Amino acid sequence: AATEARFWLLKINFNIDFVICGEPEGTLYEIAQRIYCGIYCVEGIKGVAIEKSGIFIDATPRKSFSSYDINSMPDLSYLYNRKEFPICVLSSSRGCHGNCSFCEGNIHRSFTEGPSYRAKSANRVVDEIEYVVSKYNHRIFAFADDNFIVDGIMGKERAKEIAKKILERKLKIRFTIECRSDDIDIEVFSLLRKAGLLKVFV
Repeated sequence: AATEARFWLLKINFNIDFVICGEPEGTLYEIAQRIYCGIYCVEGIKGVAIEKSGIFIDATPRKSFSSYDINSMPDLSYLYNRKEFPICVLSSSRGCHGNCSFCEGNIHRSFTEGPSYRAKSANRVVDEIEYVVSKYNHRIFAFADDNFIVDGIMGKERAKEIAKKILERKLKIRFTIECRSDDIDIEVFSLLRKAGLLKVFV
């Protein structure tokens, strides 16, 4: 079904040259490298589906990065002009242990080989928060994670560690998260609330 959807997009939209499948970072980097070198062809790049002379060429799956901490600090310069709606969107993890068939994120990531969920360390998450507070003076955050708790017991311990570090660094912030109902834990959420948790999408 996913392959048919990609072909359908390419077939009905003449302005679309290719479709990126799965996690985009590595794929976008390779595309940008080619364009920088004056090469305007994406054929052969892993994670790219194209239509060539009426023939649909599906993407070769790309492996996911094993550690989420290796990515560079996100470019958040858009926050300079965000005065009316000053919410900083951050990502602290990818995927979820739930593996639900109805989840768009789960379906999307199924095309990327490797672990379906990975999480940044608590230190890295709070470093990003502190960076935003100090550089942009923004204090309202929305975590775009599929599931902020990520991975059962280990995910709960990580969430507690994030909350503790926010409190230790005296970061006065508010933030929202998403999680599964079976990951809700009184101890974890009490600590997150002290750290600034404002709203939960369950």
